[in-house]
This record gives sequence, structure tokens and C-alpha cells, in this order.
Amino acid sequence: MSAFTVGAAGTSLDENTHVASFPLATLSRATSNWTPENIIGRGGFGPVYKGSLNNREVAIKRLEVAIGGGQGIAEFERELATLTRCRHENLLPLLGYCRAPDLCLVYPFMENGSLFDLLHLTDRRERKGALLPSFISRLELLRQVVSGLVYLHGENFVHRDIKSANILLDSLGTARIGDTGLTREVEGDFTNTQGVGSPGYVDPRYVETLELSEASDVFSFGLLWSRHVRSLDGKASRRSNAKTAYSVRSRP
Repeated sequence: MSAFTVGAAGTSLDENTHVASFPLATLSRATSNWTPENIIGRGGFGPVYKGSLNNREVAIKRLEVAIGGGQGIAEFERELATLTRCRHENLLPLLGYCRAPDLCLVYPFMENGSLFDLLHLTDRRERKGALLPSFISRLELLRQVVSGLVYLHGENFVHRDIKSANILLDSLGTARIGDTGLTREVEGDFTNTQGVGSPGYVDPRYVETLELSEASDVFSFGLLWSRHVRSLDGKASRRSNAKTAYSVRSRP
């Protein structure tokens, strides 16, 4: 259920999705009319803006339909469908959306960034003499990612894009799996689909056969585990990646 007051600033509650439906004008005001200074990221769906709604910091994905094309619309519908059906403490929750004239998805702002940020800031923290996350803390974050993945797989969904940039950290440092726009529902042991994912994380067997299964997420998580625990980033050596890939794929 959305934390936003129904009727406030034009907000309504969608009876089908049970999340808030916002008029575009409300989201425009929340982001100071989509000022570029409020852009905090970009993805295949479009830019992500930081904003404020009802005194709460939010992140808003926006797709301008006129220039976004069919792929962006498909990702919007898929992410909306997934997050209105799936709710878990280790998934990034959906607060609301807008359908016209542009497509928008509204999430709580994750003030601690992502695992990608944690990996890439490590050297800077070491130079400043700051304490790094302990080994136990790193394992706990990864346990939370596993918890979210187990839930998604239990609902017959495969994420398809597990990587450090898509693991967000909330104000308490809890891991939240985000960016579910590529998520697909799997029927049976696998589903045939177009190969997608991020270079350096995507399961090569999935790319080769286009047969999508939970194993594809497990493969990506294996690489995430290796890089996070050993503080490797996306530029990890090919040898390290190959050894991890072999290890993950060799297990039953």
C-alpha cells in the first residue's frame, strides 16, 4: 500500500494495482519541472530524477512516450506488473506511477546508493582512513540479495539483470533489488526469450540458447558475490570472471 494520501495533490489509488496513481503535473512539481540537476541516474527506461512528494524523498523514473519507443513502454508495463504483485523487504518497493502523457514509476529514494557505489568508493574510503564494511556486513548484504531472489523465483519471476548497480541500499543499509524492468515470468523449467542483461554479469548459456531460467540469476549472483566480497568492480580480470563462472556453472 502506498504511503501517499489519497486525494492529495491529485493522487488516487488504483483499485487494480493498489498503489498511488499520480498526474504528471504532480511529479513535475516534485522534481522542479524535471530539472537536469535532479537527475540521479539513467537506464534503458530513461532518466531517474530525485524529487520530493508529501515531504518524502523519492526517485522517479520517467519515459517520454513520444521518444521512448515500444521497448521502454514494455519495460514500464513489466516493472509495474512485477512490483504490484511482488512485495518483499529486499525488493525496491513501488510507491506509485503515472501513465499519461509520459510514463513514470515512483520509488522511495535510496540514500545509501548501491553496491556499485560501495565497491567503487572503497579506495576513496581507504585513502581517508575510514572504516570499510566488515566481511560479515558484506555477507549479510549478499544474504539479503539471496532472500529477495528466492522470493522472486518463488513467484516464478527471473530478474535477468542482477548486478551491483541494481542492488540499492536504503537508509538502514538494507539491500533492495531494483530495476525489475527486464524481469520475466517463467513457465515450467525455462522460458524462451530474447537475450538481455548487462555485460560482465549476463549468463552466457542464456545468451547462447535464449532459454531463461532461475539459473541465469544464480550465475549473475555468483559474479556479484565474487566482486563484492573481494571488492572487485566491473573491471575485474577475465581470469577471475572465468573462474567464478566455471564454479557457478559446475554446481548442480
